[in-house]
Amino acid sequence: MLELGKWIMGGEIRTLPRGVEGGFYLKGCSDPVQFHLTGPVDPALADLNFVFEASARPQTGDPRPILAPQQVGPLGALGLTVDEDANGANTGTNQGRIFLEWYGRDGHLVIDLPEALLDFSDFEDRPTVKRPDALRGTIGSHSCRFHDAFQQRVEAHRPNLQELEPGKTPSALQEIAARHELFESNQAAVSVAKRFDPPLRPPEAQALNDSELEFELAVVLAQLAQLQIQVEVCDHLDWRQVYGVLLEQTVPSEFPCDFKPFHTVEHFGTWDFCSECSEDTI
Repeated sequence: MLELGKWIMGGEIRTLPRGVEGGFYLKGCSDPVQFHLTGPVDPALADLNFVFEASARPQTGDPRPILAPQQVGPLGALGLTVDEDANGANTGTNQGRIFLEWYGRDGHLVIDLPEALLDFSDFEDRPTVKRPDALRGTIGSHSCRFHDAFQQRVEAHRPNLQELEPGKTPSALQEIAARHELFESNQAAVSVAKRFDPPLRPPEAQALNDSELEFELAVVLAQLAQLQIQVEVCDHLDWRQVYGVLLEQTVPSEFPCDFKPFHTVEHFGTWDFCSECSEDTI
């Protein structure tokens, strides 16, 4: 696990019906790391949008980790504690703790800021967003969901892809040019499943109870994240149906790269396989 809190300068978090998105700045980096994470969100944290800042500037001398600029994968845990005695209830500015966990291309990542400045002032312009006085106390989870057994399941299948430039971080232009070259070469298509060694063979949904399905869904999302495949989920499908769509449509689908992506992200949305979404577009 890599705990990012000691490098965090600040950022923004927005909760979605089926996940969380936002971004953050690391010490010594002018560009933000953006994230779009997929998974259930505590109903108490729904419609949440806030900016945060570390209460003290990072003092660590440890080298800053090199992270993919777009983080995708399963949401592990999201927790928020808003201090009861904060003075900013009228302005939307409070102090509290942020906890965010996910598993992506760069492994098991956690942001834990026990003393962060939280700015909810945007609620004045967006009435659907929760007011800060509705967020007092601790909401959600402040403990990791992804433990050793989860990591072992994810890493039992490793991408059989090479780095574009071993030992170096490729530029976005290099990556785009390499993808274009692959497209022009008309190489034989390889499925997502076969981009792993051994190939992915997730268990069928009907063989799993609800707890097992939740675990296996997170495993598949984490494995897809190794290839920088972002999964966006519509509001109509339950998580068992989402898992079925991933097994039937995403895992067998073609994956164009023979190198491990860093900058580029493949997008997969369940609305293409949802009858209600199809009706909405008619």
